[in-house]
Amino acid sequence: MRLRFALLAAAGSLAAAGAAAAAVQVSGNAQGVALARREAAAYRAVRAETVHETGYVVMNALLGAVSVFDWRWGTGVVPPGWVRGTEDGVVALRDGRVLWWRDELTPPVCRSGLCDQQPVEVVVDRAGAFYAYGDPARHTCFGRLTGETPVSYRSLWNVPHGRYTAPDYRGDTVRLSFSYPWGSRQTAHETDTLSRATLLDRGGVIRVSGGGQRPFTIRFTNTQLARAPAAPRVNLCRG
Repeated sequence: MRLRFALLAAAGSLAAAGAAAAAVQVSGNAQGVALARREAAAYRAVRAETVHETGYVVMNALLGAVSVFDWRWGTGVVPPGWVRGTEDGVVALRDGRVLWWRDELTPPVCRSGLCDQQPVEVVVDRAGAFYAYGDPARHTCFGRLTGETPVSYRSLWNVPHGRYTAPDYRGDTVRLSFSYPWGSRQTAHETDTLSRATLLDRGGVIRVSGGGQRPFTIRFTNTQLARAPAAPRVNLCRG
């Protein structure tokens, strides 16, 4: 996605956050390693990027007398009562590091008329992490989000990590494949499609398997923006 949220909390990738990804030794094909490092360097000039992702997040978001919001990322397990969420995120960057991140989590379309899962917006900035129910055009205030988040303020957005194979050049794109530990027991096999001209991500797929757990697949697409949109405005709920 290059959200390598890999190795955080319940594991994961979207952009392996800097410290976690840096802990994974870079190895493998010399051309693949060199391309990964050139890609990371190219991201230092990127001001903002959008990410659309499926297969990465599971969520439980209920509104009521006692409201609930909980989420996990990078897991193939969907607990009872939870659903898989689709992510549409945007990140603002400076010199390759996160200034702020907004992620819209959308539950599946309700086809039975009995669904109660709510969309949720998550925001991470220098003041912390926050969440709000509903789409950004309708919710009125944010609560503070506790626990781990896959992206943190000032973390590196793109970090080479894992064992790389030789780049696969195809027309105006190049496919960069590599593998790395996913959590403590599984292994991720990732293939990113990069622009051959800019060396920036267009999207990719991550297949996670092993460890005696059910395999799962994450798919993502990326778009770089000429300039960062206005930062999210976080107004805290009272009470």
